[in-house]
Amino acid sequence: MKNSNCEKAALDYLERDSVLNADMINTLRSNTGKMLYCDGGVLVYNIPGEVFLMNASCAECAEKMLPLIADAPALVAHNEELIPMLMERLGFTHRQDCHQLAYTGKTPLPLRVPADTVVRRLTREHTDFVAEHYSHSPDRQYIEERIDYGMLGAFVNGELAGFVGVHDEGSIGMLEIVPKFKRIGLGSLLEASMINARLEQGFIPYGQVILGNLPSERLQNKLGLSRAEGIVSWLTRKDVFE
Repeated sequence: MKNSNCEKAALDYLERDSVLNADMINTLRSNTGKMLYCDGGVLVYNIPGEVFLMNASCAECAEKMLPLIADAPALVAHNEELIPMLMERLGFTHRQDCHQLAYTGKTPLPLRVPADTVVRRLTREHTDFVAEHYSHSPDRQYIEERIDYGMLGAFVNGELAGFVGVHDEGSIGMLEIVPKFKRIGLGSLLEASMINARLEQGFIPYGQVILGNLPSERLQNKLGLSRAEGIVSWLTRKDVFE
């Protein structure tokens, strides 16, 4: 099968549930990934995020993919029932389950901008601020990469009050609001602004919310994102969500 035909078949398969598979669809459409398998399921490698993404229609299909990901440092599995088998066979030691939510509309979201507030792209001069306030505290190089890619900041009277970014595998995240600026709508404003930016870039805007994070889920619902019925599971050899 020619690669173009394989990619079309993969997209046809994934678009049966475009919310659950938004991450995989974006990877294929944007040419930021490498197709590894397409036959009764799809396996792709997301190059920027250095992560493998799998959706298998059955255990037998997943078995055929295993040799291609024997040494994978991270796998995002889109079939909950296959998780025990994948962890055992591939030796993953950590699992993080997430709801995947996506904005499926075609029109930009309306922005409710508080008084004396502007939203604009951050630059590397804001690296220290992001490193200080981002709760997961990744390394400085990662923060700089995300800023270069297009992080947005909300400025109130010229003071940086919060920010949002896109993780290297494509999910909207890194949303943080400085405590003294909370509860004035900046979280909604920043995420809506990033959703609109991703729409303009031709992506399906999506995010992943760790199960049990109710405040984040409420924000996604408020903005009109749809939640997939199934979950996506990050399988890793170390805790990447610490």
